Amino acid sequence: MNRILRLLILSDLFFWTGLGFVGPILAIYINDDIQNSTLGLTGLAVSIFWIMKALVALLVSRYTDHENGNWHKLTTMVIGYIIAFLSPFGFLFAKDIVDIIFIQFIFGTGMGMAYPGWMTIFSRFLETGKEGFAWSLDGAGIGLGNSAAIAVSGFVAEYFGFTALFLLTIGFNFLSLLCILMLFFKYREEILSKKHKLRYIAGRLFGV
Repeated sequence: MNRILRLLILSDLFFWTGLGFVGPILAIYINDDIQNSTLGLTGLAVSIFWIMKALVALLVSRYTDHENGNWHKLTTMVIGYIIAFLSPFGFLFAKDIVDIIFIQFIFGTGMGMAYPGWMTIFSRFLETGKEGFAWSLDGAGIGLGNSAAIAVSGFVAEYFGFTALFLLTIGFNFLSLLCILMLFFKYREEILSKKHKLRYIAGRLFGV
């Protein structure tokens, strides 16, 4: 497996492991520690990450798909991961339910920006005949990392508090961001030289 795919898979593993520490207990944290929270607002605060991730990903993908190359895909991915790394810092200072909703809004926006580029670059660097294994390896990493974090998150919160969970999320997000930044600074030219095969062939044949 080539180095670009390995870094993308590692970035996914680190990010979703980090999210696993905070995702399952976020509703408990909101009800216990956050002012002006209700059951309805707690549900909204937890779901807003996924809502924004989905909507922003659709919008960004419409923009980046018009490009034959990978520059916009790469830059939106990097910007998205930077936003996603910075967002959980807000949990350390949140006091009101509005703060949590805003943090989740920004967090989801960041990942919505990142994923269209991530998916496209991953797809373009798949090795022929090994596509299923590469996607399965990424999915297995997400599942195992996320489930391991979920399994220990309750014990961490019980013995060390919610702050420890947020710091773990930030730490794993930082490792995820490092993988993405390595792609940008070390392998940028290789990524930018990789074009969509069908569009490249059409361009060579028909000048489109």
